[in-house]
Amino acid sequence: MTRLSRNFINLIFVGLAVVFLSQSVFAAGDLARKVTRLEPLVFGTGEEDDFAISRSEITLETGRLYMLPLEAKGFKEYRFEAPEFFQNIWVHQVVIEDLEVHTRLIDALEFDDQGTIEFWFVAIRSGEYDWFVDGFASKGMQGKIIVE
Repeated sequence: MTRLSRNFINLIFVGLAVVFLSQSVFAAGDLARKVTRLEPLVFGTGEEDDFAISRSEITLETGRLYMLPLEAKGFKEYRFEAPEFFQNIWVHQVVIEDLEVHTRLIDALEFDDQGTIEFWFVAIRSGEYDWFVDGFASKGMQGKIIVE
């Protein structure tokens, strides 16, 4: 093999390395960064409206670690479900009163009483996912999670 052809092959390998490395630099999220703490998703007001929600839409980026506080202020049993979303995330942990649960799968997060659940996760697939509170979606306790 001539010196010119070896230099050409080396140049190709360097070019490919630059292309692959530059793609990771421009990723939307980076797990090495600090966690992104989202505004709480609150169920009920604690006073007169057990079916109020603080917001219906949550926007996220793939590849970023999030902590979403879910807070029950009303006096109902709230079961937060987002089946398709839960299938397209990596669950880091669920924290309830400083107790950590480490799991890979979530079907639902349920409140039997007032309180807060910290839900830590990484969104791994973009899309629009419906969420709802079981039994109360018809009362407006539903929304979308948008992962970009």
